[in-house]
Amino acid sequence: MHSSRFRVITMYTAFDFKVNKPSAMGLNSLGTVVTPSGVTTEILYIEQPEGVRFYLRDVLNYPEYLECLDLPKIIEWFSRGLTWEKLEGESRLILRALPKPRRGIDLDLLANEAVKITRRFMLEYSVITPLLAWDELQDLTIDAPDADGLPRIFIRVRGFGDAYHPVIITPNKCQLAEPRTRLAKIISLLTGEASASTSEEALTFNAFIINKASERTRTSVTMYNPRGMATDAGLRLRVTMHAEPVSINTTAFRKHPEKPWHLAD
Repeated sequence: MHSSRFRVITMYTAFDFKVNKPSAMGLNSLGTVVTPSGVTTEILYIEQPEGVRFYLRDVLNYPEYLECLDLPKIIEWFSRGLTWEKLEGESRLILRALPKPRRGIDLDLLANEAVKITRRFMLEYSVITPLLAWDELQDLTIDAPDADGLPRIFIRVRGFGDAYHPVIITPNKCQLAEPRTRLAKIISLLTGEASASTSEEALTFNAFIINKASERTRTSVTMYNPRGMATDAGLRLRVTMHAEPVSINTTAFRKHPEKPWHLAD
């Protein structure tokens, strides 16, 4: 009777954020960044009465397919022995983790983009990697999710003052997946594919970022050691990590300058 008093909070997982595809209008471009994984991303912003907001847009030929990329399935393949050398050498293997391509699709191009997105997710910091690779970045923080379960990301950037401005990232919705028949569901259960796509161990975005920072910096952050500080030399970052029970998985990145600062600077 009083359902309006109750609010269902959605807890998004890291798998929900595959590509950057903003829907906001009137965005201004600050140029593009190519991440180590090879994904090119345009950095955008909009000035509003309440302040500046930043967005990201991956420059892709087939974003509608990559929104449907089954990352848990690919991770399962790696756990069973797949290597990066094999995946990159036979990139069309990754098409099995995508909806069936329509006629006219460049399959090699689609597969190549899917491999790059997978590398960014598994080896880097997923959709926020372009910001962390951006030379104009000064600081980036990830706070506890908002009331809707969405990540709360803030950045401080050269040319935009000392304030921290929000970065808007949104979960991807696969619009191309076909309804599965009962036979297909039975086959997936028998072959073990269902467990790959419905993993109960899926991390929240915040927990995923901490895990990735721990891996890249070789600094373990656990319940017994919930705080960590280290350097990610690959992206010139100083990383501070606070995990549960100290904090709800918050992370802060500070960008090291490319050249050392001198007194005149």
